[in-house]
Amino acid sequence: MKKLHTKSPCCRGDIRKFGKRRRQCTRCGNTWRIRKKKRGRKSKRADDRFAFKYITRAYPSLQQIAKRRGVGRELIRRKLARGLAAYVRKDSWPIPLGTSPLILIADALWHIIDGEPCTVYIRLVRPRDDAEAHILEPLVIPGIESMTGWEIALEEIPEHLKKRIVALVCDGEPHLVYLGKQHGWILQRCHFHLLASIKNYVSGGPLSRNRAFGRAVLSVVHTILTTPNDTERYQKLEELRVLRRNARNPKLRSRLSGFMKNVEDYISYLHYPDLKLPATTNAAESLNQCIRDMLYSTRGLRSVQSFSLWVRALCLSKKKIKCLPKSQPN
Repeated sequence: MKKLHTKSPCCRGDIRKFGKRRRQCTRCGNTWRIRKKKRGRKSKRADDRFAFKYITRAYPSLQQIAKRRGVGRELIRRKLARGLAAYVRKDSWPIPLGTSPLILIADALWHIIDGEPCTVYIRLVRPRDDAEAHILEPLVIPGIESMTGWEIALEEIPEHLKKRIVALVCDGEPHLVYLGKQHGWILQRCHFHLLASIKNYVSGGPLSRNRAFGRAVLSVVHTILTTPNDTERYQKLEELRVLRRNARNPKLRSRLSGFMKNVEDYISYLHYPDLKLPATTNAAESLNQCIRDMLYSTRGLRSVQSFSLWVRALCLSKKKIKCLPKSQPN
């Protein structure tokens, strides 16, 4: 039986050895490696500086960068993805130094990815005598905001920081309020969320149907939130009870009832002036808006993992955010 040997790929001639790792065609003399290597130069190290500059908006869109460099947009996108992962691995989360008490500002942001909701749990810690809050590593958990999610978020706070937390500032989310009281923290509910929820059903603007009633409700609520005089606050609460009975909207009555029931949680900054508590979650809301702007510029993300990577990189690039205490009334 005649033996059939492999022929050369160039001109189908016989093949002979040409050194240890190469072969040669006997007809044309062309040589080749028996183990082909990947063509082109080796991939460079991930550029974390490129990712940082893109996150901080020092660069324009990926399409403009690709056009400027004369390459494809997909190549720039892959470079950015490698740079984001390298940046998150390289950088470290800030840790508030000292031994002063810490104030925890907590909020959540949900987003839809591939038809399924996922929630970003934002946690900021601000030293009592500081005007900036440190951003802790955000957690992205599939599903809507829940008790389990907040339990995980609070458990993930480093123990040496959790021991220093004395107060919690939140928007009044029931699960978060319950867990804050379980930890024995002083609770300060957000004034902005309260006023916004009331303004959903009543207004003192020129186009309001019941302008006088809306102004009266908002004026009384504002006085209760800001007055340091207990006697005046009690009188205003009695006025608010009368206004509540005259309110026609059942949802407005429910909001006012909840406020009167938990009024002490809204004025903790008056009871504990030494802690210099903020009266709103505006610092966390500002960070949430930065995340929304990032999602708008990226035009969607494919998975929860990539969403978590982008959020962590954004928070790492900021590290701190302005968080001023509520000014005390005279």
